[in-house]
Amino acid sequence: MILPPLLTLEDAKIHLRITDTAHDVDVQQKLTEAQDVIVDYLGEQVDPLWTDTTAPPRVLSAIKIYLTHLYEQRGDDMASDMALWDAIRRLLARTRMQAIGVPETTDAA
Repeated sequence: MILPPLLTLEDAKIHLRITDTAHDVDVQQKLTEAQDVIVDYLGEQVDPLWTDTTAPPRVLSAIKIYLTHLYEQRGDDMASDMALWDAIRRLLARTRMQAIGVPETTDAA
């Protein structure tokens, strides 16, 4: 599924603490890849009408986490992949549970 960008280049640069334009092409390429990976991971739970203003915050956060990994690691620290995906899975668990038919649980206080 092809969606419009869910995170703007400007928001991505703010997240990565980049203040110049020298790396815009690189950041945009990694942002596109990060969104593609997260959308693919969510599968049928993705709403085709999501935009940068309507996508759930947890989805945007997952994109930012993956973007940061792509930007900072550049493929030279594959050991961190397991921790990365553990974090993404926890963040998106509520969205994915609906996709596989697992009922959501509530914790009693």
